[in-house]
Amino acid sequence: MKKNEPVLCMPRDKKVLEFCLDRLSISEPASVVTLSGNGKDIIYKTLIERVKKLLPDTPLLADQVVTEDEAKKFVKKIKSQVKPLLCVLNISTENDVSWVYDELEKLRMKYGVSFNFITFSYFKSISEALHSKKKGLYRSLKVLPPADLNDTNVLMTDFERRFQYLPSKNQIIKIHGLSGGHVGLIKSLYLLLRTDHRLSLTESVLISNPSIIARLDALVKDSKDIDVSLFTLKSSLLERYKKGSKGILLLFTSQELEIWNLLQSRKGEIVTRDIVAEIIWKNNTEEKYSDWAIDQVIHRIREKIRKAKSPHKILTKKGQGFILQEK
Repeated sequence: MKKNEPVLCMPRDKKVLEFCLDRLSISEPASVVTLSGNGKDIIYKTLIERVKKLLPDTPLLADQVVTEDEAKKFVKKIKSQVKPLLCVLNISTENDVSWVYDELEKLRMKYGVSFNFITFSYFKSISEALHSKKKGLYRSLKVLPPADLNDTNVLMTDFERRFQYLPSKNQIIKIHGLSGGHVGLIKSLYLLLRTDHRLSLTESVLISNPSIIARLDALVKDSKDIDVSLFTLKSSLLERYKKGSKGILLLFTSQELEIWNLLQSRKGEIVTRDIVAEIIWKNNTEEKYSDWAIDQVIHRIREKIRKAKSPHKILTKKGQGFILQEK
């Protein structure tokens, strides 16, 4: 193993891996589900390695799918197999592909214990199956929870091995509270701190960082339909973001959201009218350019962040462009 490669190190992940192996030992399926970015991929990869060592004679078909078309191709491949087998599928789609569990359950009914499956997926990828409690999913459902503080400490030790930097004990506790144990957020916060050891780990400072905003945007979208009895993410950073935006990103059109993200990424800097125009009209900017239309788009964004009680305001710099500032 190379020094910079991730390893399965957190107790949380090892428990989920053992759950999957225990299900395999009694020829039963297993389904692991979590938020995007919360660390399921490393468990999937480790499981594949373990299965190859423990069950070398078992026909194995494993793959990762990130689009619905890839999911369809994978299911078609399973059905074309002459021998029943073990199927391990890692689902990371943006669209709901709950129908996959219907197909897996049909094969289970056809072949009995000769066919088995382990799946890893995001909540958003199988939301309909979760809400309707499809048998193929719920017969052996395991939720990959947020990391606890002990998990976070172990993960930091692995980060130190890979990136040659270890935050202080107090910084690690702060990172854990800000992230709520979400692995993707933990890593983003760690890498920011590694770049600037003196970075102030406060919500107001981090909420304007582009890499953190991207994580938080994804988490808001991913978690909106989650049953809180299955999964709760207590991240102070996410709560501050929700409070500050009040679902702004859900109110924005895709065009407005692109402009808003640009303003946030260049907070305190002037974003020129020409740049905004390129977002609005793309390749037809020269033909369709209109200062009035640009002002109307900015006005709509201003109104939405005002109604959402955002801590930001957009200033107009006459003849130059726009600048995002805190109130």
